[in-house]
Amino acid sequence: VQRVETLPSGDILSTMEPDLSDFREGTVRYRLRSVGGATRLTTRAVLVPDFWFPPGVGSWLIKRKLREEVLETARGIERLAAESPP
Repeated sequence: VQRVETLPSGDILSTMEPDLSDFREGTVRYRLRSVGGATRLTTRAVLVPDFWFPPGVGSWLIKRKLREEVLETARGIERLAAESPP
C-alpha cells in the first residue's frame, strides 16, 4: 500500500505505508520531462523490505519483479496520458 502525491515540481512521489505493506519503508519518485517531442520517465526507488530473501538469487528476483512493476506503472501513465485531452 502506498500514498501517492504530486509534488510542486510536477514529480509524482509514492511513499510506502509500512503497516499495510511488505516494506519497512520505501519511496518511489517518478519524473516526467519533455525531450525532443517525446516524454522521458525517470524513476528512482528506495525500498527496504520487511521480509527475508536469500542472497544472490533473492535479490535478482526482487530486482526483476520491481522492474516489471515500474514498466507496468509507465504503461499505466501512458494510457492515462493518451486518454487526457492535450
